[in-house]
Amino acid sequence: FDSLPVWENVAFGLIQGKGMKRKDARDIAIDKLRAVGLGARVVELLPAELSGGMQKRVGLARAIASNPEIIFFDEPTT
Repeated sequence: FDSLPVWENVAFGLIQGKGMKRKDARDIAIDKLRAVGLGARVVELLPAELSGGMQKRVGLARAIASNPEIIFFDEPTT
């Protein structure tokens, strides 16, 4: 979502899908961003302010935010 900061993009499913409180979801988003090599420095940036590689890592952080059991990737180099 281009109009949402990075942390809200990562936490979107937690807030909208699971009804989690925004503060708790933000904390999880920051933790997942750290897990993919992005720190708290990017949480307030918009997606357009990130490099292509950083955008992909944000997408991965969003995918792992809810601690899924399985993740399917559609690219062999992922």
